[in-house]
Amino acid sequence: MNVLVDTSVWSLVFRRKPANLNVLEKSIVAEFIELVKEDRVRIIGLVRREFLTGIRTVAQYENFGLI
Repeated sequence: MNVLVDTSVWSLVFRRKPANLNVLEKSIVAEFIELVKEDRVRIIGLVRREFLTGIRTVAQYENFGLI
């Protein structure tokens, strides 16, 4: 089964430093990583656009290249 991932999770994974995450947030990131490994993550266009508007550097964009 595929999983539609919302903006809040994408932001947590790509914009927050791992050292600044609490236990629950680390668990969410770990689950996201597993879903990516299983090729089960999905994103809708509006969420993709919302997330991409916050990218300010080429490195950030390339890191987001998994979608």
